[in-house]
Amino acid sequence: MLRGYPIYHGELFELGGAGVLSSIAFSATTYFGSLAFDIAKDLAFTPDLTPEALAFWTASQDWSIVAAAICGIVGLGIVGFGANKIRNILKRTTFDEE
Repeated sequence: MLRGYPIYHGELFELGGAGVLSSIAFSATTYFGSLAFDIAKDLAFTPDLTPEALAFWTASQDWSIVAAAICGIVGLGIVGFGANKIRNILKRTTFDEE
């Protein structure tokens, strides 16, 4: 059985915006995670760094991991917002059973 669900113009844009923003957040998560991995790989293959350079790149790796975690959490929050919006649309819709 095919059912139609009423959705308002604003809700449609909220759901579309949630999809776009979650895609951006997860893309940033991947970018920062990849950056942290690349720094770790480069540090492993470059043993003769000065202490200052080693400290800089280690800090950069740490900040990349933190940024990846934050972006991932934000992305999950946005997905949760979209799922909650869909749940509310489904909850407020009633159908006459045939």
